[in-house]
Amino acid sequence: MIDFELDETLQGVRDILHWFSKEEVRPLALAADRAHAFPDDFLRKVKEMGISTGALSHKQDEEKRHKGPKTANRVAAIASEELAWGDAAFMLCIPGPGLGGPPIQFLGTPEQKERFFGVFTKDKEPRFGAYGLTEPGAGSDVAGIRTTCRRDGDDWVLDGAKCFITNGGRAEWVVIFATSDASRGREAPPAFVVEKGTPGFRVGKIEKKMGLRASETAELILENCRVPSANLLGARDDGGAGEGFMGAMKTFDTTRPMVAAMAVGIGRAAIERPISSRPPRASSRSRACSPGAPRGWPTKVCPTRARLRCARPTRPRPRWRRAPPPSPPWARPAARAIRWWRSGFATSRCSTSSRAPVRSSAS
Repeated sequence: MIDFELDETLQGVRDILHWFSKEEVRPLALAADRAHAFPDDFLRKVKEMGISTGALSHKQDEEKRHKGPKTANRVAAIASEELAWGDAAFMLCIPGPGLGGPPIQFLGTPEQKERFFGVFTKDKEPRFGAYGLTEPGAGSDVAGIRTTCRRDGDDWVLDGAKCFITNGGRAEWVVIFATSDASRGREAPPAFVVEKGTPGFRVGKIEKKMGLRASETAELILENCRVPSANLLGARDDGGAGEGFMGAMKTFDTTRPMVAAMAVGIGRAAIERPISSRPPRASSRSRACSPGAPRGWPTKVCPTRARLRCARPTRPRPRWRRAPPPSPPWARPAARAIRWWRSGFATSRCSTSSRAPVRSSAS
């Protein structure tokens, strides 16, 4: 029988992260949303506390593998839920390799891991990595990307554009997926690490969003961008047939359960607001007769709380199953978790809580 209950260590991790979200993140969240960024001093503090998005060095990556993927994945899910409960945008602003980390972990050589992860530990400054896949005409459809790459001597030349790239403007490097032959579909796209300052690589516009405004979302432009062969992920200098595609798919499967955990955290925060702001308890008769009593409140909030309780057991399962082959396939439960909960749960919970009566501060 599989047990998803938290042991003493994991419960301690949850308690610490919940305290940090409540006492440190939430007091800054509104100001960060208005300023479109969290303060650098706060991000330095986050880094000093050891909170990061993925391994910050090749050594840490090996230590995580030694501990076992299930423990590391459950910690990641717990952190995603609790920090998103504090502020969803903050989850995307945590220093570290971010979504750019998994492709390097899956495809990179030991030398590449040491080189690209090493930038995050060289000083106390918060540094970021990024993941460049999405294009105006292709989202998670790796086979549909149109950014091109061609071999030119010892270098590769990249041309194209990426959009909606989290932390793309401030990243030390970005993992860029390009295609050497669009007719080959998913067999063609290799992955490159394009470093900040590379000639031909520049930041386009920074998106002005309606939500998650503290998180930077950038457009990236590659015009005759010359990348050395040493920055091509993998041991083969031709990109390997299908290696880039598999790296992208593994990245999605690794991160989808964490996004589902974020949805649970957002849902918790949304439902806790009307619950904590409801009028004080009184007798059922006085509640029913009070002119200011909320009407229909239990019929809206109670089902939401029940669904929220159901969401938590669903979320750890794909994280528990995510392990290297030959473990059972985990792509399908990972996709199911994110499709089910991200698409409907957080949105419906926020919508329900916004309609639930909230006591005015003046009352």
